[in-house]
Amino acid sequence: MSFDLLFYKLKDAKIKLDEVVNYFYNQQNFTVKPLADDFYQFIYNNPLTNVTFTLVYNEAIDPEIDLAFDDNYEFCYTYFFMDYLRPTFYAAEAMPVIEKFMQNFGLFIYNIQGDKTIKQFSKDELIASYQANNETAAKEFNEQYPLLHTSKEKLDYYYKYTTAMENKDDDIIIPEISFIKDKENNVYSVISWDDLSDTYLPKTDYILITRKHKALLGIKKKTSSLVPYEEVISKLKNWLEKGEDDIYLFTKSENQEAYKKFYELPEYDYQNYEIVSTDEIVDVL
Repeated sequence: MSFDLLFYKLKDAKIKLDEVVNYFYNQQNFTVKPLADDFYQFIYNNPLTNVTFTLVYNEAIDPEIDLAFDDNYEFCYTYFFMDYLRPTFYAAEAMPVIEKFMQNFGLFIYNIQGDKTIKQFSKDELIASYQANNETAAKEFNEQYPLLHTSKEKLDYYYKYTTAMENKDDDIIIPEISFIKDKENNVYSVISWDDLSDTYLPKTDYILITRKHKALLGIKKKTSSLVPYEEVISKLKNWLEKGEDDIYLFTKSENQEAYKKFYELPEYDYQNYEIVSTDEIVDVL
């Protein structure tokens, strides 16, 4: 199941395939995959956010669609698809890329999921269309195969934090927000904090605390514990600086009292949790 868009151009418009190929070679996160002289895939994959989608140029494709429009338009062998059952932020990242491509080459879009019109859609219109259809697909799929689900607020926070911190350049650790599930398939957000290092602490459900303990013969042993976020913040609040978007900053790793409080945090077992990827989670049920 996927969200699909077809691209059209004006009949008198001259667009060379080489120009399109070169365009995608110069776009961030795209891989150009030539399959034949007249068949290309342009695959988008952002390793930071896990967002992925594909545009295809294939001269063998002649879509049969029930669409009445001005004869000045013609299909330009290009289409886009992105899977359903994904977080809404996938569309928020993808559709500005599609809008930019459309505007760069003066193209028009036929939204297969829409009202059978051809036009230059805005990114906001495409995001809204994906979200509505993704919600319908998720509800139908969930009736037979239960989906992992968490709130849109939590996934949007993850996306905003991840993209905002991408270009931050300092000596403070920037932990990645990950997602885990328990045996009942409840989904939680989590970051790691290793041995009281100077770090940013975004708002999550849990923090995976790793500590070093003295053992026999002077050897240090590492232990890890999944501690609720609020417990960590409450315990160390005197040494945390709160910034925007509920992101705390800890920079006093040499402070002995903070060190003592860090090691007083409780030990909780976390063996019943599994890591899950964002493309396994929906936020529209």
